[in-house]
Amino acid sequence: MTVSKFTKDRDNGGIAREIDGVTADKMRFAVYLFPETMKTINSLYKGDNCSTKSEFIEKAVRLQKT
Repeated sequence: MTVSKFTKDRDNGGIAREIDGVTADKMRFAVYLFPETMKTINSLYKGDNCSTKSEFIEKAVRLQKT
């Protein structure tokens, strides 16, 4: 059986993911972006091998930290 990198946390409905060897729950919140920013995200996220826009934004923030 194959397990995806995102697994559903059955206790609280959140999404758990292994990050740097540690399992962490993701948080859901609203974000407000300018339309031009959203157009940019829409045009780039699949080309960066991200399956979701959230993954793309998460990846961008993590890369900014280094």
